[in-house]
Amino acid sequence: MRFSILLSALAASALATPAVNYARPVEVKRGFNLGGITSPDVAQVTGVLANAFGSLTGINGAVGSLNSLGSIGNVPGDLLADTTLLLQNSQLEILSIADSLNNAVNGLNLNSQLGVVSSSAQIVTAQVQQLLNDLTGIGNFYPDTAAVTNLQDAAGSLLGSLNHLQASI
Repeated sequence: MRFSILLSALAASALATPAVNYARPVEVKRGFNLGGITSPDVAQVTGVLANAFGSLTGINGAVGSLNSLGSIGNVPGDLLADTTLLLQNSQLEILSIADSLNNAVNGLNLNSQLGVVSSSAQIVTAQVQQLLNDLTGIGNFYPDTAAVTNLQDAAGSLLGSLNHLQASI
């Protein structure tokens, strides 16, 4: 049972395998404005948050499964390297999300966005906080503390970007 949980967590790593220094571009066509309700700039920020939601859903599923194991004794030895790779790839994905979010928000006035960005940011913030909670649990038993700490730092960076975004609304 615990072995299948770990395998499903590792399978979820497909969602968290970016190339090094990869920043997924958010493309918004000119004139695209979500039915006339929001501006293209707000649509771009919302697009970044939607991509973040998808990526974090996969990462949280994998990290949550690892946390539910509760002990390194429940992780088969041959999967430790794969688990570390999962944590490292998750770190790169989260750093990419933070970079994309910072680029999309830079210089925007989001005061008149009618709650679209605010509610999306709150949802993604809750995901990042859950990830940080799970990483705290994993940090108590996982031997590669550097991988866990680096992922915590990346999640903290994304949380800082989200807090900055929410403060600007």
